Amino acid sequence: HVNNITPFFGHKPNMLLLLSRGAFGAAAMQTFYYSINMLPLADAVTLFFLNPAVTTISAWAIMREPLGLVSAVGVAVSVVGLVVLTHPPFIFGGAPDWDRTRVLGTVFGISSALFAAGAFISIRVIGKREPALVLSVWFHTVAFISAVIPLGIGVPDHAVLPSGIDCFLLFLIGVTSFWGQIVLGRGFQLLTAAKASAINFTQVVWSYVFGMMFLHDTITWFGAGGSVLIAAGAVMVNLRQPQEKSKEGKAAGAGPAAGTEAEAAERVAAEG
Repeated sequence: HVNNITPFFGHKPNMLLLLSRGAFGAAAMQTFYYSINMLPLADAVTLFFLNPAVTTISAWAIMREPLGLVSAVGVAVSVVGLVVLTHPPFIFGGAPDWDRTRVLGTVFGISSALFAAGAFISIRVIGKREPALVLSVWFHTVAFISAVIPLGIGVPDHAVLPSGIDCFLLFLIGVTSFWGQIVLGRGFQLLTAAKASAINFTQVVWSYVFGMMFLHDTITWFGAGGSVLIAAGAVMVNLRQPQEKSKEGKAAGAGPAAGTEAEAAERVAAEG
């Protein structure tokens, strides 16, 4: 409940991490929207979901989360999928659809994946010290500020009053985005960064379905092949590593006392 969230914007020791979660998340959203406008929906979403690979590498480098052989291969497969999906002409030869719009859309799509990985790592570092609602509040607050100020000065264009149907659609975007961010943040608190981002990859399937149903997008061999490879890489990243199973087994064998101590430490961290 909102009344039980105090302070509403989180605790002071976590402010920089909360700000980074909001800033990375807002940047990911804005570059993702640019990418959607320039690429087929499925391609834009697939590029965004390179973030499991980026998140895995970042979590290994920053948080020392385990990176096994299977996960490393999964990252490599995702990169190959990126190359197939974008099919740059210097690798595949002539590419008639590789125009300025596609280049910019691809750049924005990859940027959105990088920014999203930064947001996910911020959430993982914060852990359970802040409720999921606080994480969502920071994302939407920073996103609002970073959009209102440029629009107020006419960048990239002056704001206009939307029509009735546009207002309704924008309202739906706001509501679904808000609650989506809450459950997304909670998922990253409960799972490792790699697992949570890989599960989140199911959005790619829906992007193909909705793109064909509502936007009349067509599926290309490059798009489908790249998506399959990136999905395969995400699944490989999501596979449990032997060392993870071993650690879980040791933790389970430590008995209830160990669990009690861990829960107590968690509560102290949450209160602090």
